[in-house]
Amino acid sequence: MGPTDMRVSTRQLQAFLLVAEVRSFTRAAETLHVTQAGLSSMINELETQVGIRLFERSNRATALTQAGTQFLPYARQAVESLNKGTLELSALNRRQQGGIRVGVSPLIASTVLPAVMREFQQCTGRSCEVVDAELEVLHDMVETGRLDATYGTYMRRASRLKSEYIFGMALRLAGPGRLIPPGLEIAGVEDWARQHDIVLWALPDSNAVQQVVDRYLLEVGAHALRRQEVCHVATVASLISAGMGMGFVPTFLADFYDRDTVGQIALPQGAPAVDFYCTSDASNPASSSIHVFSRLLAAHCGAAA
Repeated sequence: MGPTDMRVSTRQLQAFLLVAEVRSFTRAAETLHVTQAGLSSMINELETQVGIRLFERSNRATALTQAGTQFLPYARQAVESLNKGTLELSALNRRQQGGIRVGVSPLIASTVLPAVMREFQQCTGRSCEVVDAELEVLHDMVETGRLDATYGTYMRRASRLKSEYIFGMALRLAGPGRLIPPGLEIAGVEDWARQHDIVLWALPDSNAVQQVVDRYLLEVGAHALRRQEVCHVATVASLISAGMGMGFVPTFLADFYDRDTVGQIALPQGAPAVDFYCTSDASNPASSSIHVFSRLLAAHCGAAA
């Protein structure tokens, strides 16, 4: 069979790459949700197309042949190039239609996002697709063209990305409403927390929100509170909403709390705020649609002055 007669498919190449990675037809078939016989048929057809065996098969292991090892980088490059081209065409189509695809944290997605999306569509008449995930994942998606922009309190330093400050996300100190006496201020919170055995929910030291909180507590002399660490702001919010402990959460969450169970501790020195960014591809100017979405998100998140 000559080179011009080949009919190698993307599905065959993806199957080849997966078998090469996991070194098992059984595991690869499970991942691809096909039968082992179906997967073997795809690989056999690929080997027929290229005219040489790509795998050594035995009852104990599956390994690449010399030809398979030589073919591997070309197969990987072909699949990656096709995926990249498909993503770029999808992004181009969105830009031409005026629509956007953005990423937000699960906390934003589960609270203010529906209202922001509704107002965005009313203002622009354009489509808005949303992905909710961790910021690291969202930044990767912007870098690879799968998102037009992402929003969060952290900006990754990368040559292909640019981050624009859009607002300061104000924080409030919330706790169990049934135990907070009227007029309780941050200056007296340590004695009150010790008396009622109340823990301060904290985030990892590397978290941008926690870094702002720690600086604030040090400034107001309340840094000796007993702490327990969790990984996500959404977890802090859920625990407080259940009447368990206290913590710093975004001010906009007040609209989503049961006011009978959650109370606020006064911060007379001024509420701390965390810088919030829009991160996008540095090679593409932000569209007017992204600017509209950023403005609406800032309004719903209670931007700090």
